Amino acid sequence: MIGQETTARQMGFAPWEVSFIANPYPVYAEMRGRAPVLYDDQTDHWLVSRYADVNALLRDRRFGRTYLHAATHEEMGRPAEPEWHAPFWHLIRSGILDMEPPDHTRVRRLVAKAFTPRMVENLRGRIQGLMDGLVDRVLGAGEVDLIASVAEPLPVAVIAELLGVPETDRHLLRPWSAEICLMYELNPSDEYAWRAVKASEEFSDYLRALSRERRARPRDDLVSAMAQVLDDGDRLTEDELIGTCVLLLNAGHEATVNMTGNGWWTLFRHPEQLERLRADHSLVANAVEELMRFDTPLQMFERWVLEDFELHGRRIPKGAELGLIFGSANRDSAPVSTTAWGRHSAGSSWRPRSAPCSSELRTWSSCANPSGSRTTSSGDFGSWSFASSGQWMVTSRTPRLLMAAEVAPVRLQTLIST
Repeated sequence: MIGQETTARQMGFAPWEVSFIANPYPVYAEMRGRAPVLYDDQTDHWLVSRYADVNALLRDRRFGRTYLHAATHEEMGRPAEPEWHAPFWHLIRSGILDMEPPDHTRVRRLVAKAFTPRMVENLRGRIQGLMDGLVDRVLGAGEVDLIASVAEPLPVAVIAELLGVPETDRHLLRPWSAEICLMYELNPSDEYAWRAVKASEEFSDYLRALSRERRARPRDDLVSAMAQVLDDGDRLTEDELIGTCVLLLNAGHEATVNMTGNGWWTLFRHPEQLERLRADHSLVANAVEELMRFDTPLQMFERWVLEDFELHGRRIPKGAELGLIFGSANRDSAPVSTTAWGRHSAGSSWRPRSAPCSSELRTWSSCANPSGSRTTSSGDFGSWSFASSGQWMVTSRTPRLLMAAEVAPVRLQTLIST
């Protein structure tokens, strides 16, 4: 344990600096070894960096994604949210990610009845067509921006298809998602907050109209299924349906884009591993999960402290906010024996996992290095270090994966598969 006077900044934790974002893993390693619990006064988080601790805290009922089910802002020592933020927070708290039992349990059960593995599997052909179209556009294009050309448009199109958003309206989704997510920036400005509130109002109004239409005239899509689902006389409220749709877009899209970009950048930096995937497609499913562990798309997840507790000799008070560093936990080589999922991780089991795409889905090399084309990136994202096994692509993982990109495999595998 390091001295009380040492700060997160002194250890190099600086999530607003490009150099840290490029390669935070040496700092994480030092934190795990010297300061597994560290208060950061710049972000007002207690940072937790070891896998065993992160994994345990995700499932501990003394901590919550929200605290409003147990206490007021004042009781938690937190300022009340400005009134004009209300449309944003109402939307976000209507989604399952920001609920606690019993609401979380009830909504999760209802969504699971509508959002089934069969529904996802039925999208395979449509995803194939979308992927083919994106690949065809970059063939022979010369220089290709993989993010703008493939990684960003694909998940939005897939999620829109899943929800049943008409093609004429799909151009609205990405801007709404990006604007809403501005509120999650560190210390967002009033301008960012205003934009997030405005997008929340517009997106909510759109989904409200769509859900009412599908309740009256259902189709074969998720909005219709959630509008119609009934379990022991219980059904989703309109706000819960809207919150679930927004969560699917924001969490599914942002994490998938980040995971796809990080994953391909890793493969380009380790061409020998890319060649192994070219030669043996049976490695793809494991490779996709390992890429998510190796450079996790969601680096930190937050929990509120609902009662005083102690961890590694540090007293953490009620009302504090934990920063559970997934990026660090996923690089922790200490042995573990428990599963990774807490009830609020964005990969919670209510979201059906997409089955691995088979080899017929498309030639991955047309995106990795299309004939007459080359991929580019916007900069050098720093050096990489292998996990302790030295064989991060094909071996069993220690620790188990903590992530927030559960629907990513089908998309990255589409790019890799031949």
